[in-house]
Amino acid sequence: MKMIQLIYASTLSGDVSFSEINRIQTLAQRKNHQFNISGLLVYGRRYFLQCIEGPVKDINQLYSNIEKDSRHRDLKLLETREVTSRSFENWSMHLIMLTEQMDHLILKYCNSPHFEPHKISSKNALGLLKELNENYSTQHQITLSENHKVD
Repeated sequence: MKMIQLIYASTLSGDVSFSEINRIQTLAQRKNHQFNISGLLVYGRRYFLQCIEGPVKDINQLYSNIEKDSRHRDLKLLETREVTSRSFENWSMHLIMLTEQMDHLILKYCNSPHFEPHKISSKNALGLLKELNENYSTQHQITLSENHKVD
């Protein structure tokens, strides 16, 4: 079965609470598991950077759904490529919320102190996603609460 990896950036459209982002992640985990899709979603400063991996047909359908989702705007496809192995096989959909502890990685991969995924290369996007996954996945897998503000 042919498998692809797709990386995109988008901007959060409108106001979305942490509980809504948590609900979206939970739903995505269930659906992605059914379709053998893995991935990592990073959120910070109202921007999303996501890598999704899986069968071509299913990834194309998922990206088509994302394009139609009103919660995303300024959607930018950074890369689509055929892969023989997954970079995020342990996650049907993992979410990492950027914190100040991760600023050194933002500077390293974005060439700026600001997380602006639309402006980085696909190579740097994948590097950032992999390094965040390696260094912060288990520590920052948190349940989000209404007491936090999405910035």
